[in-house]
Amino acid sequence: MKDIQRILVVDDEPGILQNVSKILARSDYEVFQASSAKEALDEMAKRSFSLMISDIVMPEMNGLELLKLVKNQWPLTQVLMMTAYASTETAVKAIRLGALDYLPKPFTPDELRTLVDRSVSGDLAEAQVGEVERDDIDAMHLNLPMDNLMEADVGEGFCETGLKVCDVFQKLGHTCKAGEKKGICPQEAKKAKGGDEASAIQELIGVDMPFNYEEVVEATGPEYVANLGRDGVAFLPYEELKASAARMEARLRRSRLAAMYKRKESHIPGTTDALSEVADALGTEYVKHLDRDGFSRVPYEELKRNVAHMEARLHGKEMDLALASDILVVDDEVAVNNNIRKILKKGQYSVDQATTREEALEKVSKGFYRVIILDLKMPGVVGLELLEAVHTMQPQAKIIIVTGYASIETAVETSRLGAMLYVPKPFTPAEMRTAVEKASRLAA
Repeated sequence: MKDIQRILVVDDEPGILQNVSKILARSDYEVFQASSAKEALDEMAKRSFSLMISDIVMPEMNGLELLKLVKNQWPLTQVLMMTAYASTETAVKAIRLGALDYLPKPFTPDELRTLVDRSVSGDLAEAQVGEVERDDIDAMHLNLPMDNLMEADVGEGFCETGLKVCDVFQKLGHTCKAGEKKGICPQEAKKAKGGDEASAIQELIGVDMPFNYEEVVEATGPEYVANLGRDGVAFLPYEELKASAARMEARLRRSRLAAMYKRKESHIPGTTDALSEVADALGTEYVKHLDRDGFSRVPYEELKRNVAHMEARLHGKEMDLALASDILVVDDEVAVNNNIRKILKKGQYSVDQATTREEALEKVSKGFYRVIILDLKMPGVVGLELLEAVHTMQPQAKIIIVTGYASIETAVETSRLGAMLYVPKPFTPAEMRTAVEKASRLAA
């Protein structure tokens, strides 16, 4: 006799709660209901469930916060998320937090039944996400698409001026004199006045998209923009390049002289000033074992200890991180690839680049990267096979997907296959910097 699967459905909309429950009950599932995250947690404490299906946008505690709590306390319970406010951001968060799938509303009974059947049968697997990354995901913040919010049943307290549900608007008897007089939400006006980002010019960088030169100057420097060509590559005139090289050599000579005088005051005991320079270049261990013939001979026991220490580091994958470059940018659009490189080099990252599938695979096979920025659609790439290959070859790398073909489906699939962030094109320099900073922090 087949065991009956127990499912918990969570939604603050009574109509949706009843409909989902009826559909699943007809498929011989034992269905329980909860109209809030708090009720859901109470039900979870009373009995075990094979599957929880939860809405995302709910009062007090949203569905992503509930998902995070459930996967921490009841990790064996599988979870599906559903929402009328579908976005790539919440889709990625849901999958990386442990949801099996993400179902935009409205959906048909067949779509729901098929997804539930696949979930309880084990056809769908959770994304493999480390505890540090999962804990870092902000489940409280929901960046909802405004067009969906306006079309949906937003309920009480929806202010037409601010285009959002507002507690102040509701408490004032559904009026907002200041907003109606000025034609702008007072709260949003206050945010714009206090935040540089809201008042700044936000031009977007992407495929065939113009970008604001002031933003690029801020990210890359005036010399880059002054010599920028139509293909997105900066070429310095020969005379200017020659003058820059001369200035660099002069600065280098001055720094060498300063370093020489500094060494005379702090040289290695028992060595000459010349040997101090050798120690600076090759290390004190080399100088310590240097003989009169100019060879450095390390005693066998010390060499043995050094090898054992190196093997231990290799076993712990510390060597991989020590040899790692910061970032690899993979994008066949040369202008976009170069813009990303310039934006990130301004932040003192070391950046490597690839513009083809073959070049990307070759670089990933030979080097180590903390962060890989990967374009989703490139010539010669079938589906998500490049993402799968990159993640298999370097599972420790944090992968950021950039794409001009953003969709909920690709956001879900790429998150399952190892991508931790999903950035739709066109994007701003600030958005790219924020994504890389987050990925770099988790990769450290």
